[in-house]
Amino acid sequence: MENKFFERLNKSKQLVESFYEADSAVNIWHANSFVWLTIDGEQIQSLMDERAPCTPVLPVPQTMLLWILWYNNTSPINVLNIGMGTGTIERALSQFNNIDITAIETSATVIKAAQKHFYLPDSINIINDCGISFVNKRAKQLAGKQGLAKKYDIILADIFKHEKTPQDICHSHFYQASKSLLRPNGLVMVNLYLTDDQQLLSLLNEVGSTFSYKLLIDFQYYRNIVLVLSNSPLPEKEAIQRLLKENSYWAKEMTHAEDITDHLHYI
Repeated sequence: MENKFFERLNKSKQLVESFYEADSAVNIWHANSFVWLTIDGEQIQSLMDERAPCTPVLPVPQTMLLWILWYNNTSPINVLNIGMGTGTIERALSQFNNIDITAIETSATVIKAAQKHFYLPDSINIINDCGISFVNKRAKQLAGKQGLAKKYDIILADIFKHEKTPQDICHSHFYQASKSLLRPNGLVMVNLYLTDDQQLLSLLNEVGSTFSYKLLIDFQYYRNIVLVLSNSPLPEKEAIQRLLKENSYWAKEMTHAEDITDHLHYI
């Protein structure tokens, strides 16, 4: 079903803009009401429906918003999104008045493309920096008490290099630094594209002593894995399914919700 959808898009697509970023070819395409971005190939990195720009289309970004279900929907929530891309997460979270978003994007050109073609809200706090470097710098500030580095309830990481997860994301240093930036009961969610099972096992070993609670979410049509990490208990599968039925936002907007909950693996 997913493949047929992408085949239809590719048959009628038109090139909107093309540029090079760090020796990678970046293309922005349009077909029907959809706009998307590709890097070094045909694989879609980000997809937006112009009829509903605040609603994530693909299952992976919908999964990255799963935490909305069990976080208080009235208390202030600070979110750090590492790897903004075209702003899928930012558009979705802009609907919530209690959520403050800091978006990190390493490419100034991609930021401009997101603002020009992907309806990125003007209110989003965007920092043009390497996401991993940003986390490490903020962690050092906290450790050295050099000013009051901001802490976050949610840290999201969606970083790719040549359509693969960069090695720095697989190292314990990143997760230790991320943990230091979390508020109590905070969590980290990372979108991973790993080459094999051994790489995943190595990563789980790296984060094992940093976070007590771990959840893996895989996908039927994608090789991505979303890793959820926290030092507070995560809701069980049955609780998440119940919250889905009770939450009007997810019930209406998250079209892949049922499939997502069928692929929860607690570690």
